[in-house]
Amino acid sequence: MDTLPHRLLLLALVSACAGQEVPLDTELAVTIEISFLPSDKIIEGDSLEVHCRVRRPLPPGLKVLVMKGPTILKSGSKKAFWNTSLARAADGGNYTCKAEANGIQKSVSRSVHVAELTITPEISFLPSDKIIEGDSLEVHCRVRRPLPPGLKVLVMKGPTILNSGSQEAFWNTSLARAADAGTYMCKAEANGIQKSVSRSVHVAELFSMPVLTVQPADVFEGQMLTFSCKSAHIDSQRINANDVKYHLYKDDIKVADLPSGEYRMFADLRFNGNYSCQAKAKSVQKWSSAFVLKTKELTITPEISFLPSDKIIEGDSLEVHCRVRRPLPPGLKVLVMRGPTILNSGSQEAFWNTSLAQAADAGTYMCKAEANDIQKSVSRSVHVAELFSMPVLTVQPADVFEGQMLTFSCKSAHIDSQRINANDVKYHLYKDNMKVADLPSGEYRVTADVHHDGNYSCQAEAKSVQKRSSAFVLKIKVFTINKVTLTILPATEVQRDTDVELKCDCAANVSKMATLTYQYSFYKYEQLIHAENHSFSHLSHRLHAVRVPTSGLYSCEVKILTASKRSEAEFLRVTGVETPSLKVSSGEIFEGEELSVECRAPKEEGPFSFSFYYNATLFHTNSSKENFLSTKLKFEQAGKYEVHCNYKLMLFQATSEKSNREAVTVRELFSKPVLSMPPPDVFEGQMLTFSCKSAHIDSQRINANDVKYHLYKDNVKVEDLPSGEYRITADVHHDGNYSCQAEAKSVRKQSLAFVLKTKVLVSEPLIEAWGNVILGRPFSIVCQSVRGSLPITYTLLFKGNAVSSFIVHSPQDRAIFNITSMTINSREEIRDFKCFAQNFGDKSKRPSLALNTTVTEPVSDPQLTAMTSTGNVVEGKELILFCTVKDGSPPFTFEWYHNGEIINSSTTDERKHSYTLSKIEHKQGGRYYCQVQNNETESRRSEEITVTVKNAPWKTAVTGSTIVLLLSIITFSLIYCIDKKGKRKEKETELYLKASKFKSDVSVAVTPAHTGYNKASHSVVSDNEERSTCPSSGTSAFYAPRGTESSDDALLKDQKSSQEDDRNPNNCTEKSALVCCTGTPTVPANRSEGAVDTGSVLYAQLNHDRENPKQIPSPP
Repeated sequence: MDTLPHRLLLLALVSACAGQEVPLDTELAVTIEISFLPSDKIIEGDSLEVHCRVRRPLPPGLKVLVMKGPTILKSGSKKAFWNTSLARAADGGNYTCKAEANGIQKSVSRSVHVAELTITPEISFLPSDKIIEGDSLEVHCRVRRPLPPGLKVLVMKGPTILNSGSQEAFWNTSLARAADAGTYMCKAEANGIQKSVSRSVHVAELFSMPVLTVQPADVFEGQMLTFSCKSAHIDSQRINANDVKYHLYKDDIKVADLPSGEYRMFADLRFNGNYSCQAKAKSVQKWSSAFVLKTKELTITPEISFLPSDKIIEGDSLEVHCRVRRPLPPGLKVLVMRGPTILNSGSQEAFWNTSLAQAADAGTYMCKAEANDIQKSVSRSVHVAELFSMPVLTVQPADVFEGQMLTFSCKSAHIDSQRINANDVKYHLYKDNMKVADLPSGEYRVTADVHHDGNYSCQAEAKSVQKRSSAFVLKIKVFTINKVTLTILPATEVQRDTDVELKCDCAANVSKMATLTYQYSFYKYEQLIHAENHSFSHLSHRLHAVRVPTSGLYSCEVKILTASKRSEAEFLRVTGVETPSLKVSSGEIFEGEELSVECRAPKEEGPFSFSFYYNATLFHTNSSKENFLSTKLKFEQAGKYEVHCNYKLMLFQATSEKSNREAVTVRELFSKPVLSMPPPDVFEGQMLTFSCKSAHIDSQRINANDVKYHLYKDNVKVEDLPSGEYRITADVHHDGNYSCQAEAKSVRKQSLAFVLKTKVLVSEPLIEAWGNVILGRPFSIVCQSVRGSLPITYTLLFKGNAVSSFIVHSPQDRAIFNITSMTINSREEIRDFKCFAQNFGDKSKRPSLALNTTVTEPVSDPQLTAMTSTGNVVEGKELILFCTVKDGSPPFTFEWYHNGEIINSSTTDERKHSYTLSKIEHKQGGRYYCQVQNNETESRRSEEITVTVKNAPWKTAVTGSTIVLLLSIITFSLIYCIDKKGKRKEKETELYLKASKFKSDVSVAVTPAHTGYNKASHSVVSDNEERSTCPSSGTSAFYAPRGTESSDDALLKDQKSSQEDDRNPNNCTEKSALVCCTGTPTVPANRSEGAVDTGSVLYAQLNHDRENPKQIPSPP
């Protein structure tokens, strides 16, 4: 290797050997690389790894450092890594990778950028940040999108987390309190980055904290005590003072409601405790500070004394005196008590005494004084010294049997010898509180007898002091057996061939000196198995080499004299039975022959149930009282078999293991027959042949003719088959499960079952339309046969030509032909469709009848016309609208629309329908159209017409009269002014007056919306509109009665006529009493339905006092 580090090292070694110093390079000749994972541009919360490595070859003593600034983050011998799983913005900046070897350093630097993670939390309050106590409050914390992964949102108040969520968080209370006011914080965390925002909420008080006062502050027992609870401030704008309810509590338990805010009671020491009050309004509750009530005790000083003293002797008198020091409170009651018992009472003092003190009178006495429910007491003890102690009665022996000597002994253990002698104490024996005998010596003897049973006690008496001993219950015992126990050893469950011990123990009331004879009896169930007499209280009986039949309930009975007792029964369970042995008569037989077998269990006791198996299959079962069973088995099928047996002890349900296995070979006489039936698919009417044969027959033992065949249908014999075949004509009645049986020498073998399903020829198909058939549109046809085996092929014909085919494979399928490529243009063409069906070639083809169904013709575009009773659309008159359709199949549904809203709907078979507006009003003017539909789903709409309603005649007359009156006044004024002018001026004035009268005339113009024929869009013009000239020419036409024309009139008429002769293609003249304007077609108001004029007509009446000229009807 000829590398620079090696050359430097070699030079250094040579120089060292020569004692010279060799200068080294100042820079390390290595290549350093620094990289960032996942990249040098990350986001806060991402992981960051700084990877520093040195490319090979590596110099010896190499050390690699990862640094940020002067800080060494990580180091290694060949490479170095530094990482963080949670990058911060502070982790961005310049990183240095430094390599050191032999004192030489080399470094490379690179920067990484950590973008700050943007999390913008927001906090809001509902209903607002200013609420009132008792309102609901919800704090809603959310983060603006985009949401960083792993986001967690917290709602906090101070350091307490109220709630959290993944994208937003809520905290709410249905009953806000003043304590809920304050600053709430919304904190968002993601990838270790936290951002928060805070906001305050104000909760206004409904009422202030209540204050509890108690008067008087220092109270004695029996004084009147007053509690007062009030809130100093109540928000009067929101609640009344009466809305605030107060309650008094003692030790957190409600004492009383305070309707007036006060509560009174008599002071008592029992009422001492911590009191507080609660103010409540609109579900807001507030508590006052606690007040500790300490009632001062009322002073009553009772005293107790004893006479003659508090130390006396039995037999002395004793008096207890109880009194109270003065002053005495009113209602005083004094009691003398001993424990809970009141001995005496009085109003000022009380006494209790006895003339003959007993030791039982010693003890503590109490003096109790009561006044104003106040009780005080004082206690004191008195000592009564005993003359003699309580006597003790003893009976010997304690357990006594009839005939034994019984001794009663009565003694007082302690006698005060300074006051009395022992002989001064006299003893008496009592039975059931009846004196039995005096006991001068303290003892009494008697022979025990059951008549002496009872409660005994003794009494000691001296100097009028009597003391009775505790009672002793005497029960003379008769000889009894307490308990008899049977124990089975070594256990209650043992294996067969185990020796079992039955041990009987007797516990009886027997005197130690008595010698009795025990008579033992052992039973299995209720059967005696052993009896023996013995002088001991226990006896054993052994059962040798037990078997399962030994199992059962065992008990023992002991009899002593006339007493006897039986033990509880114990169950002995013996498990394990003998494995049987099997013998067979032969190891090889033929089908139909019998095999002799014998199964034995010589050491067991019955009854038995023996079972024989071949190849683990139960073959034969039989019962036997003996411990063996011989029988014969017959095998129906040839093959190799393993035969074994086992048995069950019927009384104990114990089953033995399997016996030895014996191999038996059964040779076949003939094989299983095979039933065949060609062809496999058969239709009605075909010849059907059943064939049944056994492929193999043992010719050494039987002939082929010995095998007889039989045909079965549904397990019922149909026919014998001498030749092995059977022929029938196929029919659905023969369908079923067929099998055949071969029989020879009592051996029967059944073939596998064959399911015969005769196929049915297809029936004549039915053809019908699938859905509605509409002229000119696609439709569907369904073809279906009632009978026929699947699959069935259906072919659709049109005019004798095949259109399409469809094969139906399952009962759920239907042959539906969608006619989309062709349409029918007449109703008769629907009968050109037929179909045929087949399921067994052309010979099974069956044609259908012609398709016969209803064909719907779509409705054509309707035409809308209008007709009035007067020729004009006048307010209060009748307007009839007609809607007519030319083509389509009934019934038709006509819908009438006014200004886009439906006003009427009706269904009829007629092609023409009308809608009548009787007594029409101005508001009924507007746009009208009709819409028609039949059975098809689409509807057709007519063109619109516009109806304008004219004023009623009386309104027009009033308006015209007013205008005429004004014009008359103006006219006479002008005539007076220009009276001196010439004749021409007078005629001009007359012409002016005629033109003025024309403005007040009533006229109707029905003007189409555009030039040319328009069958639905028309305009009806009222007399209030300004009258215009003809739309096309701009000319006007006036009507003037004959014989009234002046020269000027004639001139005007000649000019108009000449102009109209040039422009009017219809050659309208004055003889028609109309001047026609050309350019657009017109529909007169009195025109019958469907009629259309070829021009626009404008009427003008120059003489208002004459009737309107008759209108000329338009051509049809």
